[in-house]
Amino acid sequence: MPNQSPTWTNLPWTIRLFSSIIHLGFRSSCRSNGSINRRLINLFEFQAPTPSTKPINGIKTFDVHIDPSRNIWFRFYIPCRKVGNNKHGGNMPLIIYFHGGGFAWMASNSLGFDNLCRRFAKELRSVVISMNYRLAPEQSIHASFRMD
Repeated sequence: MPNQSPTWTNLPWTIRLFSSIIHLGFRSSCRSNGSINRRLINLFEFQAPTPSTKPINGIKTFDVHIDPSRNIWFRFYIPCRKVGNNKHGGNMPLIIYFHGGGFAWMASNSLGFDNLCRRFAKELRSVVISMNYRLAPEQSIHASFRMD
């Protein structure tokens, strides 16, 4: 039997319900003129816990703020080293991750992106830098999505 990708009906009901609620929230935040309501979407954007030098699932994290006035910062995800387990002689690959959201919504510390970066760091045994960048101003979003 060939491998088949899981379908929507094969997912547990809790994941289907959670995904449906998040999808409804994102769809509800889109206005008819093409702009988005960031206040509404922030209700559905769950934030990851603050960075911790104490490892969580084998990953240490810390933030570096470049320009707080423009909300430009990045978060490091560093796997804890096990003695004798690193075959690269102390060197690890570096992954630079830019989160999705099209410069309109979401942030680097959103729970989904945080979990993904932690997984990259742990499974790939690499340092991950997740960039957070300034989102486009509301007026720019409105102008760029507007269709006259």
